[in-house]
Amino acid sequence: MFVLPLVVLYFKIDRSKIFLLGFLGYSIHVLAAYTDALGIRKSWWDYPYVIFPQLPGSLGIDASVIPVYFILLYQWCLNKKKNYWLYGTLSSFGFTFIIKPLLIWINVFELYTNYFVLLLSYLFVVYAAKLITDIFIHMSTN
Repeated sequence: MFVLPLVVLYFKIDRSKIFLLGFLGYSIHVLAAYTDALGIRKSWWDYPYVIFPQLPGSLGIDASVIPVYFILLYQWCLNKKKNYWLYGTLSSFGFTFIIKPLLIWINVFELYTNYFVLLLSYLFVVYAAKLITDIFIHMSTN
């Protein structure tokens, strides 16, 4: 879950937009990690297995799967002139109601609250990262 998405990103990322895409991806990564840490601390969810005990159990998801997915989504939205807010929202629903139940089923994620809280966390990450990226784009052009 950690290495494969990064390999895919290496071959698929539009190098002419790499800093913009990388900034959004890094924002997604940081916000997802903080949101995930909050969810674990509040006992909303947890990860029963960790690869390295010193690192968060969500490392593969927060540092690779989610950022790479949203980088490629943002790239697609930019190239096809699609609405990132719409597709980010739809993707948040997909992660909440398809991916997370699959992770629960294979016993690598445990949810102790309702799916609405999980959905709100995804929406927060997706919207906040895009908003931060838009603010930096605006500041760089003035």
